[in-house]
Amino acid sequence: MISKKPNNVFLTSYMRPEMTESSIKTVLNWNSLDNLVVVIDGLRKDAADSEKEWRKETIRITEKYASSNAKLDLWVYDSNIGITEHTMRIQGRALESGSSGIWLEEDIGLELGKYSKIVENLAVEKSSDPILLSAYSHFNHNYSGETTTKGNLFLPVWGMVFNENFYNLISQVWYDKKFDEQIVIDAIDRVFPDSSLGERLYKSKVIRFWTEYSRWGFVNSNRWDALANYALWTKSKYSSATFERLAHDLSFQDSRGMNQRIEPEPVQTHEFYETQIGDQIFCVRCENLGSRIDGSLSKRMAAGIRYRLASKFN
Repeated sequence: MISKKPNNVFLTSYMRPEMTESSIKTVLNWNSLDNLVVVIDGLRKDAADSEKEWRKETIRITEKYASSNAKLDLWVYDSNIGITEHTMRIQGRALESGSSGIWLEEDIGLELGKYSKIVENLAVEKSSDPILLSAYSHFNHNYSGETTTKGNLFLPVWGMVFNENFYNLISQVWYDKKFDEQIVIDAIDRVFPDSSLGERLYKSKVIRFWTEYSRWGFVNSNRWDALANYALWTKSKYSSATFERLAHDLSFQDSRGMNQRIEPEPVQTHEFYETQIGDQIFCVRCENLGSRIDGSLSKRMAAGIRYRLASKFN
């Protein structure tokens, strides 16, 4: 039974047993841990034999640790219903059982000590607003203000923390299946500057890309991240992220089941280029990077040519 204390961790895994074991060890060694739940999804319909064996091994390893540690629970699902509905079913189960806690995947290294203090100070579960927090920042920031998080338009959901109001909101948006592109336009328009022609052209590119990406969240059962952003935007809210990178990509260590990754460059630090929207502050430089649209017009044109050529010959 999960405690209702705040330091619960949920580790979602599937096919990388060695990385799962490493993550289990790391979390269990965290002195402030209350509970760790390892969640393993059902097999995909087209799963290869190797994938089935990796999943079996992941379950076996987790059961081994659970047998000797009362803080560790294992949730195994037989059905694979897509990332979006799987995420919502395990989030709902967590909320029913106790605290929603901190969520990570087996290929994410999380600085639990630092991050948990930020989460605790935010009192996420007591907020009347929908809250979605990420431990990932594109850059570390020189920021001396009182707030401990920044606004985030295009979040990588690493080290996710959410509250029940967010869960209820995204569930409603998913099942209503009503997409309004004006919601995307307004959300981006509030954050990105447009005082010059270049800025207006750039913003229009960002809006075009994220309108289609957000729409994808309704038609693709594996695009939970797009749906999460859009759900918050329907209430004129945004996700939040830490000022420094506390969640680190370890996927390059084991690429099975995905495209080969390369080891990330060391995180850099830059000044916080601030803009304020409501009660949140954003770093415009980070949002430019997170938008996936290059700020350079010449680079955007070159990328467009490469895309059209690739589309023509593939």
